[in-house]
Amino acid sequence: SANTYTNKQVNALEQNTNQQFRQLRDQINKNRKRSDAGIAGAMAMTAIPMIDGKQYSFGMAASNYRDEQAIAAGIIFRTSENTVVRLNTSWDTQHGTGVATGMSIGW
Repeated sequence: SANTYTNKQVNALEQNTNQQFRQLRDQINKNRKRSDAGIAGAMAMTAIPMIDGKQYSFGMAASNYRDEQAIAAGIIFRTSENTVVRLNTSWDTQHGTGVATGMSIGW
């Protein structure tokens, strides 16, 4: 009958819509976890302390942001009395790797 056909079509549409919303929710959750892990990585890189007065320095740090964690390592080179170069890397719980470098000049 027409009602049976219509009910089947509506049910199929509902199932498809529910599946699409589940996939969207899962993707949003995955992106949230990745961004939280990336934030943890950035936090870990910025937490590496610098030792003043040394030409070379190596440091490590760890961080936690929401449910994600990261560790970081960094090397600092004092290339002259007024110039410092820094290279940091981080690894997070969502299998992300971050790399950052920077240079400071003082006078």
